[in-house]
Amino acid sequence: EAGLAKADLVAAARRTADGVVFYDYDLALPATKCDDTLAAACLPSLVVLLSACVRDRQLHVLRVDASPDEWRRAGKALKALRSTFAVAAS
Repeated sequence: EAGLAKADLVAAARRTADGVVFYDYDLALPATKCDDTLAAACLPSLVVLLSACVRDRQLHVLRVDASPDEWRRAGKALKALRSTFAVAAS
């Protein structure tokens, strides 16, 4: 997606589940405007959590998008959700 090309990489991690290596990425698209209530802090316009793996020679990707409000309310829960992403053997 073209919009992701402008995203900042906030975090990256590697994890293994059921013998499969997963690559997790936290991306943040730049803010379109800053919230005056957050002195000098601008929340991203969109947070994108990705998890990717290859199993049985096929690429599998999970993408979770969160608006600034959703991220404030549920960021930890969304990261926990992503960590449960698994792909069963075919």
